[in-house]
Amino acid sequence: MRDEFFTRTYRIHTAIVKICTNSLPWLERVDEGMLLPEDNSRSLADIKLSLLVKDPEAIQKDIPLPDSRFQQDEYDLLLDHPVHVTIYRNEHETWSLLGDLGIIWKDYRRGQGMGIRYQDQMLDPVYEQILFLQGPLAKLLFKKQMCKIHASGVVVSGRGIIFSGLSGKGKSTAAYALLRRKHRVLSDESILVFRNGQQYSGLSISDVIKIQSEAARLFFPELIDSPSCHKVGEEWYLHLNSLPGLPYQHSAPVSVLAILEKTGESGSYAEKISPHRVMNDFLPITLDPYEPVSIMKERFTFLMSFLNSVQCYLVHFGTDMDQFGQTIERMGEG
Repeated sequence: MRDEFFTRTYRIHTAIVKICTNSLPWLERVDEGMLLPEDNSRSLADIKLSLLVKDPEAIQKDIPLPDSRFQQDEYDLLLDHPVHVTIYRNEHETWSLLGDLGIIWKDYRRGQGMGIRYQDQMLDPVYEQILFLQGPLAKLLFKKQMCKIHASGVVVSGRGIIFSGLSGKGKSTAAYALLRRKHRVLSDESILVFRNGQQYSGLSISDVIKIQSEAARLFFPELIDSPSCHKVGEEWYLHLNSLPGLPYQHSAPVSVLAILEKTGESGSYAEKISPHRVMNDFLPITLDPYEPVSIMKERFTFLMSFLNSVQCYLVHFGTDMDQFGQTIERMGEG
């Protein structure tokens, strides 16, 4: 018996994206998790992503793995349970074998991908969205010169300000602090950057933000008992558009990239720096070492052009959130 397939077509900036699945509930979760306009133009899709629920025996038929010569690495990924990941790579494609969950394949040149989640394997919908949908889609969109960067972003006085840097530097906390001051949030974790005429813009494909429970109690105590808050262990996931007073913005021109450095003191201040001083904090978390080498080189060229087009700052991030917010607001005012 052949599978019945369900499709949805979206527009992401200039890209037409087609999502195809054999699971109607999965498509409904895609609609809920992606805050994107549907495209009814019937234009040919630039990016195609198939999301399938299948028996494990379907792997070699639907996504044949390359031989062991192409294996790059293996590691454990912590979701709602540990998942052993094995990575394969050739000149234009990657395969991620996800232990007992499934497999993800991406062809960067053709802009096509497939994620198979094994039947009878339960995964929290939040992790399903991140692992099988948002992650692969963001990578494939580089075919249309949209580059995913690991960063949070806010809009201040109409200007997009991106906070990047190594893990633990305070990127999400910075976004929450500005959100509390009624500035619109682009994302708390990843942003797609693209050239828009003579400047660069940033966009996010979802209004969901993740907050650690400790930060949630500090910044958003009113959400502790909110039904809009989806809790997975110590992580809270929120749809900003469903919550009054928490503004979200899909895209904005980007004029500032800020690297955060925690001071442990109350005050915050910013110093303007050259793009070269940003690279050690920005590039390691933005370039994916498991991507095809040719794609990594193209991303590097793109990112260097981006860095040279925006104002770069080192922000000494203090513990007084109001004072920090004022510092960022002055940057946004130019």
